[in-house]
Amino acid sequence: MSLQFLTSVQREFHESVRRFADQRIAPQAAGIDETDEFPAALFREMAALGYLGAPYPHEWGGAGADAVMVALLLEEISRASGAVGSSLNAHISLASSVIYRHGSEEQKQRHLTRLTSGDVLGAFGLTEPTGGSDAAACRTRAVRRGDGYAITGQKCFITNGPVAGIFVITARTSAVPGARGVSACIVGR
Repeated sequence: MSLQFLTSVQREFHESVRRFADQRIAPQAAGIDETDEFPAALFREMAALGYLGAPYPHEWGGAGADAVMVALLLEEISRASGAVGSSLNAHISLASSVIYRHGSEEQKQRHLTRLTSGDVLGAFGLTEPTGGSDAAACRTRAVRRGDGYAITGQKCFITNGPVAGIFVITARTSAVPGARGVSACIVGR
């Protein structure tokens, strides 16, 4: 694919990500797949390079990368290892993104900066044993209790689930039928 449309900043970023993926991730990819162990050291390296907060503004600890740069990041990391790319994508595009786009200022201060720095990894919990990934069929419930919510239900097949420190979980918060009665709740480990 021709990438001649890239700006010089995008091109430099792409080349540095490609180098990192080729030198640090690709040599470990088969081992990651064979052992099924989470590559925590690689994620610490990616955090130090700003990859875990790539699309978010500097004020939230992000790298301020544009959409093209984020696409290049995810493509190159996934090219080297589908497993690492999938985990990075779930962290950036699902968990962190929901907090950045829809979280309050307090939630961003409390959670987003920890996600962008790599202090914790994020996961997004939508899939349930009975309804798959259909938000409208969500059976997990969140009921207001004091200053928070009591959440009951089951989630499954959650990328980063075993290692995440912050989860964005979908739960029914209203009797409104379908997806309109479902909210995203932030849950710490």
